[in-house]
Parts: sequence; structure tokens; C-alpha cells
Amino acid sequence: MPKGGLEPPRPCEHMTLNHARLPISPLRHNFNACKIKFLFGFVNNFFLILWVQVTILYVNKLRKNRMKVITKNRKAEHSYFIASRYEAGIVLAGSEVKSLRQGKASIQDSYAEVKNGEMFLYSMYIAPYDKSSHFNHEPRRTRKLLMHRHEINRLETKVKEKGYTLIPTQVYFSDNGKVKIEIALVKGKRKYDKREDIAKRDADRELKRESSLKHKF
Repeated sequence: MPKGGLEPPRPCEHMTLNHARLPISPLRHNFNACKIKFLFGFVNNFFLILWVQVTILYVNKLRKNRMKVITKNRKAEHSYFIASRYEAGIVLAGSEVKSLRQGKASIQDSYAEVKNGEMFLYSMYIAPYDKSSHFNHEPRRTRKLLMHRHEINRLETKVKEKGYTLIPTQVYFSDNGKVKIEIALVKGKRKYDKREDIAKRDADRELKRESSLKHKF
């Protein structure tokens, strides 16, 4: 017994609190359940969005791979500033489609115009189909283009402005096998603009060559 007083009472084993055996509050239990549901929903939505984006990229890549280019206007970007591009359908004869499948076409000197609310393509060359005898087509005939009304109206307004014109930049088969024309709204470049483009292209080519040499060594 300690000096000057009684011994302090000792806690009995049945009086000690065992925190591991205490009941969990219902409010805390509901909060934890809501937090788990939120995290599960967030992860689920994240993977769903990721899957949709990957699917869209795959489909676009598949369509691009299935698109077969027939011919291009390689001088377009050198001779013009391209303001915008549009996809148009085209009205063709059966012999013209067969000739396009053989790649026998050119759009180097062709252009498009709006007349009476409709779009037409001029001077596009499609070679006569060699296996067609009686019902062959005229190689450079005027051909009607198929576009939405609001696109035609917008292009007609732009062409009336000074310096703008419409030219085809490429002809291709779409993923569903139809012939499509890419029409570009362009403005002609001046001589010094062309010289600047050539100088820039040469500088880029030189930088690429130097960087490739550095990677080799």
C-alpha cells in the first residue's frame, strides 16, 4: 500500500473498452458505401469513355484506309492559299466510273462554278473506257456536283468576293464505294508568296536531313 493513502482502484477487464468490437455507426457505414459506389461509377464511366474514344479512332482510321484516292491536284497547295475544303458527290456515267476505277483521270486544269443554284465541275478529264464501244462518254464534259444547299450558297457568296475561286483538290472512292470530289475554296498566290513557300520547304527539308544525320551518329 502506498504511503499516505489508499491504493487507486484498478480497472477491471470487463470495464476496458475494446475498440475493435465497438459497433459501427449506421451513418458512417452509409457514407463509406456511398463513397465506394461513387468510386466504382467514376472508374466505370472513365473506361466507358475511353472505350468510345478508341472505337471512334479505330473507325476513322479504318475509313481512311478504305478510301482510295484516284487523282490529286498536286499544284493546288503550291499555287493557291486554301481557305476551306468541302466534300461533294458527282453525277457520272457508268463508263466514267469504270474508267476512274482504272485511275485514268486528271483534275489539273479543272475548276468549279455555281450556276442557277447548282455546282458544276469543268474541264475534268476522264479517259474513255477502253471496253465500251457505243456508249462512251466525252472526256472533258461538264459534270454536276452534289452538295448541300447551304454549302453552295456559302461558296457562291465567297466566290463573288475578290480573288476567290473553286478548284478540285482530289478525287477518291469513299468507304462505301462512291466517287467523291474534294472542292477547295482558294485564293491565288503571288510570285513572292510562292518563293517564300519554296524557301520554307527547302529549310524544312534541310532541318530534317540534319536531324536524321544526328540520330545516325
